[in-house]
Amino acid sequence: MIRQFCTLATAAAALFASVGVAQADPLAEGPKTLAEATKGPSQVIVWEVADDDTTIYMMGTVHILDPKVTWKNADFADAWAKADTVYFEADVISPGALEGAAPLVMSLGFDASGKKLASYYDDDQQTAINSALSTFGVNLDALQTMRPWLAGIQVAQIALQSIGGSAEGGVETILGKAAQDEGKSMRFFETVSQQLEMLANGDDDAQARIFFDGIEDLINVEAYFAKLVGAWYKGDTDTLAEMIHAGISEAPEVAEALLYNRNEAWATEISSVMENEQGTFFVAVGAGHLGGEKSLQDYLAANGYQAIRFSAE
Repeated sequence: MIRQFCTLATAAAALFASVGVAQADPLAEGPKTLAEATKGPSQVIVWEVADDDTTIYMMGTVHILDPKVTWKNADFADAWAKADTVYFEADVISPGALEGAAPLVMSLGFDASGKKLASYYDDDQQTAINSALSTFGVNLDALQTMRPWLAGIQVAQIALQSIGGSAEGGVETILGKAAQDEGKSMRFFETVSQQLEMLANGDDDAQARIFFDGIEDLINVEAYFAKLVGAWYKGDTDTLAEMIHAGISEAPEVAEALLYNRNEAWATEISSVMENEQGTFFVAVGAGHLGGEKSLQDYLAANGYQAIRFSAE
């Protein structure tokens, strides 16, 4: 369970908020299932930043995914084979790295004051929440002691699992195991504790609004997730960025904390690698960080490093 929390920690809030704005019209077009969305060859994009002695490849990932999706393509395979060191958002593979997460989830994710999740909502809102959650066999009573951010993660996890999503099928999990098997060095931009604290430090009232705004549309989660993953799979960065950024634009503090500030920090670290190290590196971070305004590429460009789309030789 802790691994699922950690892999979702940097994505679920954005996913949950985005579902809330994925109204019927956008979902009326395009694939309705993940299988339909991922037909044909993968066009997942790999970006390249390079100078005379250092090359860094970057690829957007999906944290929770059906293991049957065959997303690896020639561009990925070539870039991955060349890299000796891999950067991830955080270590969600090593058992030791996750040991400290369980008490943090308990201390940061549950309201010690005794405030109940239902107290953020009036009677009509509670009825609407319970109606939507019933699709997944959950209700407010099961979430009552959780703070809104953790309740959102829990519901997002359940919803994605209901359509075949799995942390084990997530790109980071697959690449982390591959890096271990192939003897690649692994580095991490953040710790799991830092990721949990990012969410826990958010305003509960704002997180409660995000939870409610997204809850009813979770019944469309399969169509939404198919469109999201399909955009990533087909290399459609515009649609991907639009979907991920649309929801959190309604909660600017969430966008700042989960996307923009982190993109800027990661760009600083990548720039340092470019300036001070030699070799080939592979960066695997959530796809939302590599598209739209204030993307990782934007901050790298501000540091003087241009990312271009990589094509296998």
